[in-house]
Amino acid sequence: MLITVLLVTFLRLFVPLISFQIPFAGVLIALYLDIVDWSLLPVRNGISFMEYAIWDKLLDTYFLGIAVLTALSWRDSIASITASILFFLRVIGVSLFIFTQNSVMLLFFPNLVLPFFLFYSLFTFFTHTPILFTTYRRLYVVLASLSIPTILIEYHLHTTHKVYPVDITQFVSVPLVPADMVNFYVWALIYSSIPLTVLNVYVVQARRYQAKKRIHQLRFNT
Repeated sequence: MLITVLLVTFLRLFVPLISFQIPFAGVLIALYLDIVDWSLLPVRNGISFMEYAIWDKLLDTYFLGIAVLTALSWRDSIASITASILFFLRVIGVSLFIFTQNSVMLLFFPNLVLPFFLFYSLFTFFTHTPILFTTYRRLYVVLASLSIPTILIEYHLHTTHKVYPVDITQFVSVPLVPADMVNFYVWALIYSSIPLTVLNVYVVQARRYQAKKRIHQLRFNT
């Protein structure tokens, strides 16, 4: 058991370092490890569960801190500052959780850092533009779309102590694919449906603006 704990801890400490070279990939791999470590460790109810929860939140904060460090280089100042504020709020929530051992604290300070990081990274990837938040209204819409699934995830994790609401593999079987991976991708798609819809709207708007700008430049050059 000790070897497993040490190995998983090492992986969760090492993998986030990839973010300094490849931010998006590093965060995604760290997220996957965060989800599957539950099934890798001998977690039980009671004291051992609380020990796991504290261990998990400390490592979460570690890899989120690395993600925020990379976010400081974002050219969108609103996005960069927002990521830092969200991380600060999460640190408060985790600190209160560790001190009180009351998981309700995590609901008041949900982990919006991770979905915010992924949202901005995907926007810049699909649009090749570094500026997402041209108005504060956009920021409020994005935060609202991310808050809904994030709070639902926090509520479920810290009330039922289960990673997923329902085991998808009870209904769908995918040959040669581990059950944890199937659940990870299916539930990720479900929870991200609202943010992805908002992301799609902003990506389309950005591409239309870029197309109009190119047309205008061509007309000006001719």
